[in-house]
Amino acid sequence: MPQMYLPPLSTKQTLRQLLTGAEPSPEKLRGPLTRVLQILPKPTFVSGAIKARHLPELVAAVHYYQANVSNNMPEVLMNDCNVGSVALLRACSNLLVTSNKSPISGQISSYMTDIYLRPQGFVAATEFVLQPQENGEVSLKQFELLARLIAAKPSSMEVSRYLQYILPQIMIALDDKSEAGSIRKRAAPFVVREIIKQFGAPAQTMLIDMVAQPMMIGDMKVPSEVLDPALERLCILTQDFQVTQVVLADVALGAFVFGYSAHRQGLHATRDLCERLVIRFVRCREADLLMELWQQSTTRSELPVLTKRGEVTPVQPIEVCQYFLRIAELVRSEKQLLVMFYEKLVQWDAPAIAALQNMKLLIELPTVYAKVFHESTERLVRLVRGLDDRPDQGLYVSLTLIKITIESPSLDKHLTIMDIDEVNAKLGVIRHSSHRLGESGQQVSQLAQALVQQLSLIKMRREVATTSAKATNTVSTSTSNTMKLAQNKYREALKDITDEVISNRAHGLYLLSELCKQAREPRASKEVRDVVEAKRMVDAVITLLGDEEDFVSMNAIKTLTQLVLTYAEAADHALGEVNEAAKYTDSVRVSINKALQAASKETIDISLKSKIGMLSRA
Repeated sequence: MPQMYLPPLSTKQTLRQLLTGAEPSPEKLRGPLTRVLQILPKPTFVSGAIKARHLPELVAAVHYYQANVSNNMPEVLMNDCNVGSVALLRACSNLLVTSNKSPISGQISSYMTDIYLRPQGFVAATEFVLQPQENGEVSLKQFELLARLIAAKPSSMEVSRYLQYILPQIMIALDDKSEAGSIRKRAAPFVVREIIKQFGAPAQTMLIDMVAQPMMIGDMKVPSEVLDPALERLCILTQDFQVTQVVLADVALGAFVFGYSAHRQGLHATRDLCERLVIRFVRCREADLLMELWQQSTTRSELPVLTKRGEVTPVQPIEVCQYFLRIAELVRSEKQLLVMFYEKLVQWDAPAIAALQNMKLLIELPTVYAKVFHESTERLVRLVRGLDDRPDQGLYVSLTLIKITIESPSLDKHLTIMDIDEVNAKLGVIRHSSHRLGESGQQVSQLAQALVQQLSLIKMRREVATTSAKATNTVSTSTSNTMKLAQNKYREALKDITDEVISNRAHGLYLLSELCKQAREPRASKEVRDVVEAKRMVDAVITLLGDEEDFVSMNAIKTLTQLVLTYAEAADHALGEVNEAAKYTDSVRVSINKALQAASKETIDISLKSKIGMLSRA
């Protein structure tokens, strides 16, 4: 490659004076700088035949004349300066694209950023950056350069003129299926983000028009060869959170309806692309967009959806609710989002609630969310206190949510008896006044009655737990009284375990578990450990594993685990009993095995772990 002509030594010395801040008189500069400017447009320079070390002098020359454009500069020098600026920009761009040395690239970029601030150089550099290389491709470095260029956009730049260069090239890059194209696809979202940041609403509007036009609700007869590329472009661009935020809600609704249409037609690839977009938009906009999709899909008079034959047929809104459940299932990991959605749903006074009630989907929808719905006592009380403000159609939704809340495994730990009394009182009022609701009143009354019964059982458990806690707290750690208290607690446990009352059996199991924990304490005496008859208690607890009440059988598993952890003879006895097929049912033996496995995870006794491990392998 031929080397460009360099100015004589006197010219280079003069340029270095510029870099150090000195300003020689125009008379001294005119001759040397004219020669510098005249060589800038030469083909060898434009093609990149320039060393990076020569750039400071050349940039200084151009900047000097750009700064003095208004100071009666001779016309010939102004022309040379303008042409030279464009040529220098292109040369810098070439060097940046072809250079593999990052320090040099950074140096060149800093020079280019300064020159970009001139509108004429900005347009010229934009045109050059977007020109394909010899292989017909626009490289990743060119897109990186484009992002820097956008960030340095001069305020005088005309928006529409600039965007007409950039956006078509982005579309080409997004549709590129080649191996190199995948690199540019990763760069495209960052370029789009800079475009939106710099140009605002005009760029957003143009972007939506170009990329997402097929997604707008309108003519549903969009062929998949047009729709799928648009979906892929949006999936790529919306990987960037800031880009996703500005995408219009209409696009999300379009993706939802098109996804449902593709689902009915069996176009799984199109459906998956649509669902990716919907989920991404929902997670970005949180519950607001999920609620908007729900209302749109259930309150529109009809939605045009394609059939498998390609015909457009009106679909009743309630049919779309089934597909909405699929979307809800896909975003179920967003726990906080779903809680927000539920709190909005119970306040919703829309005809779709009545339609859902007729389709028996109100039970199905909460079940989907219940998989991740971890309620607190505060949320339960808030739901109940808000029942007075609910429309009649929303009562069944609210009561269903309360049912889910009550059935939460963690609720018992925090629910107080006062909370239960407050909730029961409110439910009683609803149950007795449900006749005014007409046909739905019977459903509301039955559900409220079931909730009252459930809460009463929870209240009984809380009272048992309170009594047991008080009994436990009365155990003294003093040496003289410890054994006597342990014996009293053991006798009480023996009596309660065989009692016919459910709460008493549960209380006996609780006391026995507490005794085992007390016996494992470092300060516990041998006398305290010997109070419990381990083998006898294992047999008694195993009997309760088959109890009809789940509450009792679950606590029996926990108590058996404590016995195995505390007493070696209890562990050996339980290990022997788990294989007694003729003596116990399969469910009881499975429960014994659960207790043993739980003990294995908790213990540090290597011998016990080994015994239980051998049982698992057998």
